[in-house]
Amino acid sequence: MLGRRCTSTNNVSAAAISIVSRYDITSAIIYTRQRCIIRHVYPNGFHCNIGSNELIISQSNRCASSTRRDYIDMRQCNTVEELVHLAYDHLDTISPRVIAAFWSSLAKLVQKQRGGNSRVQLNEQLVKILCNTLENMKRYSHIDISTIAISLAKIMKQVESRGQRSATGSLQRILHNLLVGINSERKQVIFDKVTKTSVLILSEFDARSLSNLIYSYRLSEYVPKVEDGGTILDILALEAMSKLHHFNSQDLSNMLWSYAKLESSNLLLFKAAGDSIVDMNDVGEFNPQDLSNIIWAYATAGESHPKLFNKFGNHIVAMKDLGQFLPQHLSNIAWAYATAGESHPKLYSKFGDHIVAMKDLRHFKPQDFSNIIWSYATAGELHPLLFQKLADVAISRCNDFKPQELSNLLWAYATVGLIDQHLFTSFAPAVQSVLGQCNSQNVANIAWSYAVANVNGPLLFNTDFINALQAMANDFVPEDLRQLHQWQLWQDELKPGIDLPPALRKKCRQAFDLRLPQPSSLQDDVVSVLSSIDMPLEEEFLTSSGYRLDALVEVNDIKVGIEVDGPSHFINQEPTGSTILKRRQVSTLDGISIVSVPYWEWNKLGKDSVQKQQYLRSKLGLV
Repeated sequence: MLGRRCTSTNNVSAAAISIVSRYDITSAIIYTRQRCIIRHVYPNGFHCNIGSNELIISQSNRCASSTRRDYIDMRQCNTVEELVHLAYDHLDTISPRVIAAFWSSLAKLVQKQRGGNSRVQLNEQLVKILCNTLENMKRYSHIDISTIAISLAKIMKQVESRGQRSATGSLQRILHNLLVGINSERKQVIFDKVTKTSVLILSEFDARSLSNLIYSYRLSEYVPKVEDGGTILDILALEAMSKLHHFNSQDLSNMLWSYAKLESSNLLLFKAAGDSIVDMNDVGEFNPQDLSNIIWAYATAGESHPKLFNKFGNHIVAMKDLGQFLPQHLSNIAWAYATAGESHPKLYSKFGDHIVAMKDLRHFKPQDFSNIIWSYATAGELHPLLFQKLADVAISRCNDFKPQELSNLLWAYATVGLIDQHLFTSFAPAVQSVLGQCNSQNVANIAWSYAVANVNGPLLFNTDFINALQAMANDFVPEDLRQLHQWQLWQDELKPGIDLPPALRKKCRQAFDLRLPQPSSLQDDVVSVLSSIDMPLEEEFLTSSGYRLDALVEVNDIKVGIEVDGPSHFINQEPTGSTILKRRQVSTLDGISIVSVPYWEWNKLGKDSVQKQQYLRSKLGLV
């Protein structure tokens, strides 16, 4: 979930976008309905196996044709067997609303019950109920269809993996074979049918039914495609956009969360939904789960909406108490703001103070710790008390961390420059135990973090570690290679005799050298003043270790590096881990002392060139 790299997808039909741009949303909806021809069509009907026999229900036949409808209370059933028998006994006269209630009740009972006896009979009855449901779906209302869809999706999710491992004849296996099937072909048939039927009456769907239908695709993890190369989600997005003012907080939350989880980002929908929320006078109806899901969805989908982030952030900050926020809510919201690059210092301060004030953090999972600390580091927000408290708890539970969680945690502490020696020492055995499960980014982050912390973990950095690096040498991206170069420089500092393989070491150095200089106006100003005091200098000086210095001067025959440190080099005016590492390694390996010119000190001097000259003379010990 976390890391440096973030990708985004956008499946909006180009034709639909064009129509929205030239005309209106309604025109786009009409267009997409006309184009909605589901690709996966099964003209021979729906196939179900009953024991050794195969039942084929023709598309033209109907399983129930009686016009009389009985009302049956499915809620009275306490077991799956009772529920199935009741529905089966009334199958000829059962109403669409009761069929929908049956699948809803079944989803709840399956979660609680593994089932009893009479498996063959149960299988036969379920087959016929499912066939009845699918064949009569054209007669159902939008509420019935959405209820059936989300209920079936819930059951599918419960039995998807567990059903395959269950004993033959068990309830889980029966439901898996019936609703999922080999390579999910049953699932696809079912949701193709749901899709084709829904599109015919899509205009009748209200906000809740539309949200539930979208959510069902997320739970089933199957999204039918349409003729123009898009998916049903593109059509549902346009329909939802025309009804956004009817969506409540939970509807919006479930819908946006589903699109993000399905990696089906929709620019138009996310823009319209965000605008709709921003226009609300009060977002008090959004509970912590809604806030968390929506913000997480925008960050995950890579959809920008600064006004939405600002509105939700201000709303949370204004709350008197965050007691209703679960650890996952806090974690996901913090992660979302950092991932989306949306700054909100007051929100981070509020969250930090809240967590520090908590007496018990046992409900926080390792992923919560990792996400929260990573978020603060990525956002450039420092909360020392929070970092210390989470470090203490993390140390006591270090063996619970997975590779990604562990990597992000250590990277975060190193990034903000809070070098907790006890933390890095304590985590060394845990790192060693999961090293074989780490990907290239995890390994590079861990190596760099220990280099910043300057904690020599003999359990980690040995021949096994080098062999692991060699095995994944082709997986490292440039940022990984640059981190490994700095790790190698750290080994050069320590002189333990542990080195990268020659080819990989060369590759890392090349990646480090390829970083292009990006002088800022602040740097240009400092260099200009240095030149005005007749100070011979070399700008963008490349050291033997590979670091570039903003300027190099000689003072009393001693080489001095000038680093013009802008805001990115500090957090709350304290040097970041990268700044600490560079200063230490240039001093140790290149023998060049570093003089820092912090941006806030230079900015205080204004435009007074005389004061600036005096400032630099003082820094260099010339006065």
